[in-house]
Amino acid sequence: MGKSKAEIQRAYRQSLKEKNNEEYLRRERERVRRNYVPTSELSQRDKKRRNKQNRAKLRKFYQRKREER
Repeated sequence: MGKSKAEIQRAYRQSLKEKNNEEYLRRERERVRRNYVPTSELSQRDKKRRNKQNRAKLRKFYQRKREER
């Protein structure tokens, strides 16, 4: 059975990372910098939403970090 579109895309991204890591990281940094909106420019509702998402991501990160030990 063939690969799904998601699997094909995942494999493509992974090969980009492995093949040209420095260029990939540079482009990814630039993409994030271009799309980032400072907190001071967000509405109260959007600030709360972003903070909530960041807390969830941190919890997940620390959970993964704890499991690695």
